[in-house]
Amino acid sequence: MSSAGRPEFDSELLARLAAEVQRLPIRDLLVQTIGTISSLAWGRFSGPGRDLEQARLAIDALRALVPVVAPTVSEQAGRDLNAVVSSLQLAYVKALAEEPAAPPAPEEPAGAGS
Repeated sequence: MSSAGRPEFDSELLARLAAEVQRLPIRDLLVQTIGTISSLAWGRFSGPGRDLEQARLAIDALRALVPVVAPTVSEQAGRDLNAVVSSLQLAYVKALAEEPAAPPAPEEPAGAGS
């Protein structure tokens, strides 16, 4: 074990892993990335991880990636990828509608700031 408490990696193992990564088709990596981003986005709609701004960012990223990836996969897989984006967009709109309205800004008394 190294002084940091992590096992030391064999350089041969690291070289084999690097070679495996190099053989991965970019398409497969992008499909996996789309799955990861969509899973994270779903988690941003409710619970302690609720963050609609992050959900919107994820949706925007998916809207950029899916049209690039969809033509490289089967027709059904392309439809599924587009359906994920559509479902996330609908969930986002629903979540926005459920947001409590922001309280009105307090009005300044007459003559304040003059």
